[in-house]
Amino acid sequence: MAVSQNPAGRGSLSSPPRCPEQIRLLTLNCWGLLHISALRSPRILEIGRRIAAMDAPPDAVCFQELFCQEDFQALRRETGTILPHAKFYHSGAFGAGLAIFSRWPITSSSMNGATSNNVLNTWRWTKSEQKKLSAGDLCPVDPDTPDPRGQRLDYIFVSTGQSPDVVESSEGDGPRSGWVVESANVAMTERHPDLLVSLSDHFAVTATLTRHTSSTPRDPSAATPTTPESDYDAQLRYAASNDHHEDKTLSRSEYTSILAMIFCPRNFVAFILMLFGSVVLLAGLIDGLLALLFFSWEIRALKEFEWEVLNSQPPAPAVTDPMAVCERGQGDKNEY
Repeated sequence: MAVSQNPAGRGSLSSPPRCPEQIRLLTLNCWGLLHISALRSPRILEIGRRIAAMDAPPDAVCFQELFCQEDFQALRRETGTILPHAKFYHSGAFGAGLAIFSRWPITSSSMNGATSNNVLNTWRWTKSEQKKLSAGDLCPVDPDTPDPRGQRLDYIFVSTGQSPDVVESSEGDGPRSGWVVESANVAMTERHPDLLVSLSDHFAVTATLTRHTSSTPRDPSAATPTTPESDYDAQLRYAASNDHHEDKTLSRSEYTSILAMIFCPRNFVAFILMLFGSVVLLAGLIDGLLALLFFSWEIRALKEFEWEVLNSQPPAPAVTDPMAVCERGQGDKNEY
């Protein structure tokens, strides 16, 4: 993920962007599978509240297994004051289940875990132990309890890449700034205050990155390619036209099937039409499977492509209150 960084205040667009000295990251698999994950909505709502109430709130949060738009919007409402920018990923037949929340505007992203899964995780408990929670028993657990079955499930990978505001010498080379991991911890091991269950079947991982300067000279030949502004509209039109084409493809067999329903007084013609209708029905089933496995996948991929194009366009004039624009349902292209 690439972000446009501005440490002059959360959501502030008044000061010139520069790279902060420290970045706090958090990743969490929030177990948000529709109709499958137990107590999904109240757990995810509490996750948002806990993140917003952190003493040292994260600058960026990565969620996994966040499939429902209503859960995404609930997290946006709870964390909007500290993480005003967000990206929900459209991918695959059922969605990617991935989302990014950020203190700074998200300029680009791509979809390329380790929390200890230990005895503190109530979703790993036996059925009898979980029934005690339902009855209101707190079932306290010593956090230092040894657990030979403990696992590492989630990870944060970071780059020591050069920062965008590096100062170059007149010859075109100079020091490079990057990042080192200052600390990494397991977080959000607390339970839901009312349901008494773990907030997810995973715990969160947090990492604090500190900026450092390298003495290795910068390569002056490295440059970021630019796209002519006129090409953006052409790419967006291409994405829209393909999206419309897929929608028509999904309903093509429906129109064909109607032909088999025509009334006919002759038995042999009715038999032929019935046979034809059976073939069309089979073709419709195959078409439906293709639509489920491939066409919706392509439509979601087109949404990702369109998002990348929108975020590659030259920035629009700054607004005084980005959250106000977001609440009106427009202006925040990171919520695409």
